[in-house]
Amino acid sequence: MFKVKICGITNANDALLATELGANALGFIFVENSPRFILRVNCRDVMRKVPSKIDRYGVFQNHSTEEIVSIMDECEFSKIQLHGDEDRDYIEKLLIQSKLPIIKAYRLNDGESNLDTLISQAEKIEDYVEAFLLDGPGNGKRISKDSFHKFKENFSKPIILAGGISPSNIGEIINEMKPDFVDVCSGVEKTKGKKSSKLMKEFFTNCKEINN
Repeated sequence: MFKVKICGITNANDALLATELGANALGFIFVENSPRFILRVNCRDVMRKVPSKIDRYGVFQNHSTEEIVSIMDECEFSKIQLHGDEDRDYIEKLLIQSKLPIIKAYRLNDGESNLDTLISQAEKIEDYVEAFLLDGPGNGKRISKDSFHKFKENFSKPIILAGGISPSNIGEIINEMKPDFVDVCSGVEKTKGKKSSKLMKEFFTNCKEINN
């Protein structure tokens, strides 16, 4: 049984549809150059409508720990997801300040030639994080099965798989990679930052068929 996180939520309608369809978690991006960036005032309004049982991830990249804690407190997130150059000292400091679980994300490059480097970096912080997220190189590109398994076999922590996941390939991905968690963003969008109700429904229908 795998879990699903819908990331890049920018509005209440998308958040509520995702939770109604069966999402286990939602992700809200605070990286300003992202097309899915959300202002904290807007995020706060969405949060008031999201059921408390849903995990809510704040997504950050090279922010100060103080800014993250301020946003986390204001928007009442349950987990922190880091996508930048955050090292062990930074993560240990943030863990103490926030008292919240931390997920560290790593992005493979186009040829996946940086996999060994990412594994080495992750080994240094494993004791300080709840899970790792392994992301594709962008533009809807998927991670190879071999790279995912090589990364996963080095760690006891859960691995969240992201990048290039859609309604049409979720069955193949689960069958080949068997991730603990999948993180879906552009694969269920009609435009950047806006989810497609049709694709969301199709995605969760396929997920339920796999889990059954």
